[in-house]
Amino acid sequence: MIEKVFLKARCRYLLQSRTSAPQVIKIQHPCKTTDHILVPTDAFSRFCLAPMDHPVEIDAKGFDIRRMPPDLLGRHRDGRILKKARFAAPLHYGGCLYTFQRPQKGAPRKSLADNRGMDLGSESLLTMLCSEMIHEDVPPLPHTDAPAPKNSLEIGIVLHLHYPELWPEFATFLQHAKLDFRLIVTLTRQDEALISQIKASYPDARVLVDDNIGRDIRPFIKVLQSAHLQGLDVICKIHAKRSVFSGVPDARFGHLWRRRALLDLLGSPLHVQKTLDRFETSPDLGMLGPATLRLKNGSGIDPGHEDSLPTRRYLSGLCGFDPSHIKEDYFAGTMFWVRTAALAALQDVTLPDDAFTEEPEQTGERFEHAVERFFSDCVRAQGYRLGDIEPLVLARPDIPIRSSTGRLLAPHALLEATRAWYRSRWQQPFEQDLSNHRVALVAAHDVEAAGPQIEDLQRQGWLVCLCLRVTSKSLDTHVATPADAVFLREHGGQEIDIWAAALRADPPIWDAKTLSLRSTGNPAFLTFDRGPESMKIRSQLENALVWNKPSETLFRSRALLAKFSMQPTDD
Repeated sequence: MIEKVFLKARCRYLLQSRTSAPQVIKIQHPCKTTDHILVPTDAFSRFCLAPMDHPVEIDAKGFDIRRMPPDLLGRHRDGRILKKARFAAPLHYGGCLYTFQRPQKGAPRKSLADNRGMDLGSESLLTMLCSEMIHEDVPPLPHTDAPAPKNSLEIGIVLHLHYPELWPEFATFLQHAKLDFRLIVTLTRQDEALISQIKASYPDARVLVDDNIGRDIRPFIKVLQSAHLQGLDVICKIHAKRSVFSGVPDARFGHLWRRRALLDLLGSPLHVQKTLDRFETSPDLGMLGPATLRLKNGSGIDPGHEDSLPTRRYLSGLCGFDPSHIKEDYFAGTMFWVRTAALAALQDVTLPDDAFTEEPEQTGERFEHAVERFFSDCVRAQGYRLGDIEPLVLARPDIPIRSSTGRLLAPHALLEATRAWYRSRWQQPFEQDLSNHRVALVAAHDVEAAGPQIEDLQRQGWLVCLCLRVTSKSLDTHVATPADAVFLREHGGQEIDIWAAALRADPPIWDAKTLSLRSTGNPAFLTFDRGPESMKIRSQLENALVWNKPSETLFRSRALLAKFSMQPTDD
């Protein structure tokens, strides 16, 4: 197996992963500088290495590498990429292109929501992907010789520990913060060995065990409504986040997400001191969380915002709040510092256990995801504001994070192309009124493979639209097919993306009496009648179209849409 490949300058390369485990690639530059970049192959399988103005040597173990055609991203973008690249290899995956450039003075923080919470336009990306934080063991944390934080606040730490094996990691951060605090730990199973470990380090810790329902949200609500927080001024809420969306046990996105939050919340005594000072000097400050994990209006696409509104309005009514406080502004991952007074309204609200979701049904937008956003709504409604904690910098010695003039070099993320931006056209649209017809959308990558399915559906009385994935060069060619309508889309993504693009391009299709979404690989994925449920399905398809992660689209969309499926309506 070839482990190293020499890549030419000004050429673009495609990296196809051979494994589902995350990998660290090494890129050697002519100046002998080596970049180590975490490649999340647990979430994606294809990556693009953008062109650089010099040749490089890449450790290719675990990847198949081939050159890409020069027109995929466009020549006009190549020039900008080459101009922006400073010292590291631009790596493109999941719809995002990572390069390194000087931040513009006075410009607002560039933020890109990647739907797993990491703000890809901040310095935290470089410090996480180019540090030892990518590994399981916690590396030495900064400012170990700093004094313990001094303050007059009574402090509590609320930890939800679903994964017992992560206790040593949390213990490391808690000890490093050098705080005097009350520890409350919630578990999802009785584990005497784990409880003994916790008590050995924190004899006064309060350990609560409950069912694995509602992830970290339901246990936190129960703690809020108990006497365990009595007398505390501020609390830090953390939990053992892993986000194993792809089903891979060693998935790294949740790992990086958790590490990013812990670094900013508890990663340094000096950092913690600044946080507590802000609470003491700003009485109107109610919640502080990692700036890199704050999703707010204008920071990117948050598919769960619209879905969460009914539940958040309902919760506002229970608390007696004006719904005007509901905003798209919260800390993704639900790890933050907060005043206990800012969440006091939730202490007397009754939330039934059956409103929360049991594992492993935790897919898509659930009740607990709405409550996650409502914590910030509650803070605002009680007269407090949210604030950011700037990321704790982890500078690796051999990575130059400052230019020769002393200016900080920070990673920059460009949104190259979400699925909504792929080119498409109707070769043959529906010409008749569809309100009295049954319409089937068949997603396919090959016309011949879809032929038998199209003819079978037509014999059953369906009007059939062939949604075909094509290359950019063949987008304008004519496709011969017996289908009643033909929709062509370059690249096309997965079947859900192609259906969503066709429905967006021709909204009257939604007027069909019955609509069926099918593909050559899934002949009866989803069939539903026109009605209230179709609006929910439409919302999910629109969300899937703008998500920039293939695995997210596949995993969440399938789970969210499948529950609406029903048998076809017979004439």
